[in-house]
Amino acid sequence: MSMKLVTRAAALALSLVATNATAATFTLDFGSFSSSAFDDAAGNTIDYGVVTTDGVTDIYARLTTLTSFVSPDDANNGAAAGDIRVNAARGETVQLALELYTDSSYSTLYTTSVDYDWSVVFYDIDGSSTSGGEGTDAFFDADTYYDQVLVRTEGVATFAADTVLDYSVTADGLLVSAEGESGVEGQSGVTTLSSVQQQYAFVYTVSNTSTLLFDYTVQDTAFDTRERNLLIDGGDLVIEGDVLVVPVPVPLPAGAPLMLAALGAFGALRLRKKR
Repeated sequence: MSMKLVTRAAALALSLVATNATAATFTLDFGSFSSSAFDDAAGNTIDYGVVTTDGVTDIYARLTTLTSFVSPDDANNGAAAGDIRVNAARGETVQLALELYTDSSYSTLYTTSVDYDWSVVFYDIDGSSTSGGEGTDAFFDADTYYDQVLVRTEGVATFAADTVLDYSVTADGLLVSAEGESGVEGQSGVTTLSSVQQQYAFVYTVSNTSTLLFDYTVQDTAFDTRERNLLIDGGDLVIEGDVLVVPVPVPLPAGAPLMLAALGAFGALRLRKKR
C-alpha cells in the first residue's frame, strides 16, 4: 500500500476454481454514509458492516470512541468515498479504536492462522489556509489551528519524500502534526491522492493485529468554535502463506459444468497430494 498511489481499482480477481497463493491482498471499503450521536461519550460506535472478505470470512469494521469529544457537525462522522471520516471541534482530542471483526455482532476480533499486515492511510492532515481548501479564512494563519494524529499501536509509518508533516516517536506512539501548514482539499474523501495531497498523508502498517488505536486532535490556539475532519483510508489486508481463495459462483455456459467437474477432481487430487 502506498497512500493511494495504488488506486482503489485494485480489485481481487477470483478464478473459477479454488487455488493456492503465497499471499493475497484484500482492499477494505467503508462505504459512504453519515452517522449520528458518535460524540459526547466514550463507548460510542460506528459500525461499517462488511468492509471486505479474505476469500473465506466476511470482515466487519467498527470505530469506537475511547473518550468523549465534541463534534459540531456530527453528520460528518461515518464514511466518505469509501474511507472513514471523523469530525471534531477545534481544541478537541478524541481517542479512537478501529477494529476488524468476523461477525455482525462485533464480538469476535478478526484473526488468521498465518501472518498478515494491515495498512491504512491517514490523509487530509492539514492546517488553516488563506488560499483555499479546508479552513479558508483570512483571519487565521497557518499557526492558528491544525490537525494532529497520534498512533498508539505499534507499526511502521511511511511518508512521502516531500511530506510537509512533522512527525516523531514519543512515549505514547507516533505523533504526526500539520502545525504551520496550509489547508488541502480532501475532507469529502478522495479515491486517489494528488501529489500535493500525498504531502499531507502517511501510510501506517500494523502486523497480526485487528485493532488500531489512535488519537485525533484539532489544535486551536485561537479557540475558534468551528470544526475539522480527518480521513482514513481503511487500506489493505495482506495475508501471507497459503491462502485458499474460494470462488464466487457465476453463471456457466452450456458444457462448462462437465469441464469444471474434471478440473475440480484434478484440483482435489493435487490438494490431497500436498497433504
